[in-house]
Amino acid sequence: MKWIFFSLLFFLLLTSCGTAFATTTASSPRPTTLQVERVTHTINVFAPFSRTSTDAQSVQSLYDAALALPKVTTTGVHSCPADVGLVYHLRFLQNRSLVRQMDLQPSGCASLLVDKNDARPLSKTFIESFTQTVGISLTQMYVTPYSCKNCLQGV
Repeated sequence: MKWIFFSLLFFLLLTSCGTAFATTTASSPRPTTLQVERVTHTINVFAPFSRTSTDAQSVQSLYDAALALPKVTTTGVHSCPADVGLVYHLRFLQNRSLVRQMDLQPSGCASLLVDKNDARPLSKTFIESFTQTVGISLTQMYVTPYSCKNCLQGV
């Protein structure tokens, strides 16, 4: 009799844990909108750029691809091409609530800054997904600066 009681109790415990996990997973916010803005953090100035994508499936796919990128390892020596300071600020939203912001840095050691201390190297597949989601070509993404903020006059 005790064996049946403990078996039933164990079964109920397992069932309630599974339900709690499923509820937590299902309730995590999924982005439905992506706002992208080109920003300038260096002496280089880039043409203004701002786009919003409301294709929820594409936005969620890009978001999942961003989180699936491998984390940058800091071991070993590596060399990067020149970094011109090109940065795209990505804001993933669910309705009007912010889910997460990221910074896409396509020049230099091309990376996606997912969180403050979490940089991930960009893949060709991710770049293609980004340009498709935002609706731009690679040449529109990899722009060159057209001036600098602190250039000396007459030199």
